[in-house]
Amino acid sequence: MGLSQEPRLLRVLVIHDYHVGEANILGTEDLALCRYQLRERGEIRILRSWIDVVALLTALAQGPEVEDSLDVPDLMLIDCNFETDHDAPRLVHNIEFDPRGLLYGAVLAAHFLGANRQRAFAFVPYSKAMEQASPDPYGQTFYSLLSAMLEKPPEVIEPIAYSLRLSKYDAQAPKDVVGTVLPRYREHLEELFADSVYPESDTFETALANLDAAVGRGEAPPRDLSVAWRGPDGEVSRVLLRSLFADLPDCLASTPGNGDIDSDREACPLRAFLNRILELYNYSKFVLRPTESVLESIRSSDDTPNWGSGLEKDQRRVMALAIRWATDRCTAKYSHREPAGVSALNDSLGLHPTQSNRALGAVFIGTKDVRYSLDDFVKRLDEASRWPFPSRAWLPRLTTKHLQELYRGGERPDLAPEFWPGCLQAFAD
Repeated sequence: MGLSQEPRLLRVLVIHDYHVGEANILGTEDLALCRYQLRERGEIRILRSWIDVVALLTALAQGPEVEDSLDVPDLMLIDCNFETDHDAPRLVHNIEFDPRGLLYGAVLAAHFLGANRQRAFAFVPYSKAMEQASPDPYGQTFYSLLSAMLEKPPEVIEPIAYSLRLSKYDAQAPKDVVGTVLPRYREHLEELFADSVYPESDTFETALANLDAAVGRGEAPPRDLSVAWRGPDGEVSRVLLRSLFADLPDCLASTPGNGDIDSDREACPLRAFLNRILELYNYSKFVLRPTESVLESIRSSDDTPNWGSGLEKDQRRVMALAIRWATDRCTAKYSHREPAGVSALNDSLGLHPTQSNRALGAVFIGTKDVRYSLDDFVKRLDEASRWPFPSRAWLPRLTTKHLQELYRGGERPDLAPEFWPGCLQAFAD
């Protein structure tokens, strides 16, 4: 599904044994409980027991066979104390306290984190019984597993360290930790924008413009404002802003906070988030458009191309290489000719192989995606049926954006999506 998909609410997996009503458990209508259709359990929306957890893990292990009936959570809220679950094997020394919710959360967090490292995900434990869990050996053990994925490890891994951490929790219900888990989710999302996830800048610009216009009129922003991002596999997530900021409902209030429009705009965390993404990760503005200007200057034999400087220079050179490769492969398929070799692609940009290899090294530094060789880069692109580099998701997305704009302009029928290389197919709108 592309950018035309309907925006959605963030999905929340709740591990909670008490039978609290589903409608009230999150304290907001701007988040949605996950839905799980489990064999012999029917549809469940809250994991309330050991049996529910085992059934869900069994379904998750089956993979694609049941994936349509299993929501993938964006957030997970984990109740520590499962003392009302009478189906689970009994912990002999615990009579009124059962910290197995922490174990269930650790197992599921490991699954969802490991299944897709390039997907934003956040989780947090809670319970009014955390003080009881603090000195408990089971509580310390189960929490240590969860903590390993949640925060930096203590300087010394020992029971007292996890006992102290447990004692700091005081939230008692899922709705009490919404304000904790959502900032963590947004933080993780921004980390991914710097590497493996591409923010669709047009959606951020549209959201910001509509937000500013609403504030200027003293009105609530439209409830359907949304932003979108695309993972390294081309999958699009389009999420409602009121869900992404469900912990800060005042950002979407119907009137300015203090009557000063400029002040209200600057103070709005939602606006700050949109601005920050556009300033840091607007690859279309800072990479694609300058690269297209360079390609035009090369085509018209103008002065020496201005690639810019620093990292942006290297990003633009890699962008140009990807565009040259993609357009050549499209034209070759359209015209039934052999594709150009690596040297010809590089020479068409006026680059020395050393410059191209250096640019690849700078762009992919710190990753295991490429050996910083132009030959290897092109070979992997030619051979892959899916985009072969998990990081730098902006590269395939901007390459296809360039192809689409030329094709839709009516002058390049050879750049129709049907002629795209296999590894770019998932990035079409």
